[in-house]
Amino acid sequence: MMNRKKVIGLNAGHKVIAEYVCGDDCPSLTSRHIHYDVDPGPECDAVGGVDKEEGVSRGVENASVYFCVPKILTRKDVAANQVY
Repeated sequence: MMNRKKVIGLNAGHKVIAEYVCGDDCPSLTSRHIHYDVDPGPECDAVGGVDKEEGVSRGVENASVYFCVPKILTRKDVAANQVY
């Protein structure tokens, strides 16, 4: 799945995607990011999302990348792998 995007559903009428970002050592450093299919910033605010900083492997360091994430995925009381 490295370097791919897949629509996994809708939330409040907006596409939610799983994006698989590959670091420099593929596929072992591929990371999955669940987010709306919109850019962070005003467009994210308009769909009710939250700009969230997530780390992406880049060599020996992690780079910060921002994604527009559904609010429910930013709640601290929701387990990371819990399905509703």
